[in-house]
Amino acid sequence: MGLSTDLRPVPIKSVAQSLSIPLHQIDTFTSWTPPTPINLIIAVSFGRLVPPRLLSAAEYGGLNVHPSLLPDLRGPAPLQWTLLHRMTHTGVTLQTLHPQHFDQGTILAQTPWPGEEIPEAARESNAALLEWIAPKAADMLLQGIYNKVFVSPVKDVGWYSTAPTSSQSSIFIHVVSILPAWSANQEIQHSLYTGFADIFQDIGEEIAKQTIRYAPKLGPGDRRIDWTTWTAEDIVIRSRILGNLWDIIQGKRVIYGGFERVDGGHDRLSFKTADDSYVAPTSVTLEGEQAGKGLDKLRRMLRA
Repeated sequence: MGLSTDLRPVPIKSVAQSLSIPLHQIDTFTSWTPPTPINLIIAVSFGRLVPPRLLSAAEYGGLNVHPSLLPDLRGPAPLQWTLLHRMTHTGVTLQTLHPQHFDQGTILAQTPWPGEEIPEAARESNAALLEWIAPKAADMLLQGIYNKVFVSPVKDVGWYSTAPTSSQSSIFIHVVSILPAWSANQEIQHSLYTGFADIFQDIGEEIAKQTIRYAPKLGPGDRRIDWTTWTAEDIVIRSRILGNLWDIIQGKRVIYGGFERVDGGHDRLSFKTADDSYVAPTSVTLEGEQAGKGLDKLRRMLRA
């Protein structure tokens, strides 16, 4: 079962059945003990912590594949946040399963920094990004199993763990702070970062942490439009990635089926955004009324 609450068979179930591999379907780990010894636990898009007692019982612990360059975008929604942050590069991480925390295991394999460039087509939706990155994740998992990277002693190979660490250096901090002014290219920034780190040999972990973002679960509140801070691009992208955005107008919930950028001075219903641009809804639903049929009524409401 994945993160969705829509319970349906996952492909691995049919594969296991075709290979006559025993299946154990449970609702909770509480009081459950595997009937046979476990060599290795693999959890992908699982959404639950595997209890420490099970990880300890497995000969080689557990593995997980995460679609980001951990520890960046640690959390349950890395794909959505990759798109919302308008990232141009991303990658995959193979890690051990941590007994107490999500996405804090030892990194056993990882796409080299700064990741692979995301094709334009893969930036259009969560589904498109998943379709592009899933085969890469599967390949990394298989390669990791073939190479037995989970056998003790395991080695942390993550980009974050290889950053130099020692006491702070005010000179280096200043240099890092102006890297974006030298170049907006992530690869060039990383090369400069690494070069100066080698020169000064004096960078604290807090410098690397400046690039670390969390990828929390997204809910209805993340789809409510903030007209005071969201730009036109924010609204168009969030509408495409998160689905129907909404707002409260004159005490009534208004649900927007999509947005597109428009120029001012036209006769379409449009809204001014935080960057003084304009967006027009492609469809509108007023709460409690027929879906997609609220555009004209909303126009009348706003003119009243």
